Amino acid sequence: MVGVVLSVLMLKTLRLHTDNTQLMDKSLRLLLTGEWTHFGNTATKVGNIPGTFLTFITSLPMAVYFSAWSAGFVILVFHLGSYFLLRKSIGQIFDNNAVSLAQATILLSVVYWLNPWRVEQVELYNPGFIFLFAAGHLYTSLRMTEKNFWLTFFHVLIVGFCFQVHFSFLVLALVSLFLFLRQQIKVSWPGFVSGTVVVLMSLLPFVLTRFFSSEVLANQEIQNLDFS
Repeated sequence: MVGVVLSVLMLKTLRLHTDNTQLMDKSLRLLLTGEWTHFGNTATKVGNIPGTFLTFITSLPMAVYFSAWSAGFVILVFHLGSYFLLRKSIGQIFDNNAVSLAQATILLSVVYWLNPWRVEQVELYNPGFIFLFAAGHLYTSLRMTEKNFWLTFFHVLIVGFCFQVHFSFLVLALVSLFLFLRQQIKVSWPGFVSGTVVVLMSLLPFVLTRFFSSEVLANQEIQNLDFS
């Protein structure tokens, strides 16, 4: 509860800056003009990340309640999800040791959930989404000891959609490859193929606009739009 209160206070006292408005401008463009922007934030020296997922996840809460804070609230939901997935993961790791489980849970609450850095990341900004993807990756990895369609499917979705949020998805992808080569995770190939198809379909708007439209130039313009 303390972590939630701190996160809400962070949202309430946040002063919007460029990293926030990069996402806000795309959402406002969709909500006010009906135009999708399939390019995400500009990443350092490597261009824009795919933006369809980010535009959707930011615009949906703003369509319900038109405010930057409602979009930021989704980040808090992502953080809460990451905390519970980490709790579940710790429960599996220390399944047979109640004392170690209790100690690990306390450490998770203090070192992770009440961490000022975690609290500061509850803002409308790409890295704020990463917490859930990282926790989900750990959760599925620990359970992929046998071939399971849904665990593999969601594992692929986690890596694929993290790619549409931040280029640090490479860390998750490389860890997955390492675990697979070490035979520490078992892959259901139907689940892998199904997850890959879903990820590729979600990337189609980005690919089409990247190579077959003028949105590359339009994306630079929307950074300067004033919706005030």
